[in-house]
Amino acid sequence: MFNPLFDPSSFSDKELQEKINEQSLRISQARSAGMNDLIIGNMQLVLNQCYDEFTIRQGRKEQSSLEDEGPCVFDMNSYLNDNEEDSKKKNESSRKQIYKSGW
Repeated sequence: MFNPLFDPSSFSDKELQEKINEQSLRISQARSAGMNDLIIGNMQLVLNQCYDEFTIRQGRKEQSSLEDEGPCVFDMNSYLNDNEEDSKKKNESSRKQIYKSGW
């Protein structure tokens, strides 16, 4: 659900984290006081919107850091065929073992 009267996008990262902590504390106090489930549900809705905004911001930061690193170049053929001895062994798969056999 979405609460149109609450917009966490205007908060800074620190304010958003403080709002998440504050709202979590309020929800736990409301539950222990025996408040109505509808009120607690609305409080949970605000908390979920804060978590969603926090997740979106973390995703944007991660995406921008990945874009700064440049494209990843991975050569599958050299990874699978780096050793000619592996392809000559009998009774073994042509695919490279990822895990050690003792694990």
